[in-house]
Amino acid sequence: MSHVYNSEEFDPPAPCLEVVVGHPTDAVRTRRMVAQFDTGADISAIPESLVTELDLVFAGDLLVLGYDSVPARVPMYYLGVELADVRLSPVKFIAADRSNVLIGRDVLQHFVLTLDGKAATFELKDP
Repeated sequence: MSHVYNSEEFDPPAPCLEVVVGHPTDAVRTRRMVAQFDTGADISAIPESLVTELDLVFAGDLLVLGYDSVPARVPMYYLGVELADVRLSPVKFIAADRSNVLIGRDVLQHFVLTLDGKAATFELKDP
């Protein structure tokens, strides 16, 4: 199934899809959110506000380098994720100052992602 890049929230338009994220063991504590795909990100990220809202399980700290190459230690949390009708085992996400979910290569490696920048469309398949 082909999806259109999100041009309402991103300039330039970006590949985004609605995902369900939630507490890794409590199916009641979930949230639907827009997720932006970032093939340059090693690890996925969630808004810091979800940590308290979903009462997430701490998974340790991680030293990360952002686009500015400045190292920072950030907290990680286990999250249940449903993407493209596929429910993944709990995944470690970092909590960051952002408004949407960022899906990095740690999650994308479970799928086949085909980007067509010229047409501003993408396909995400469970192999």
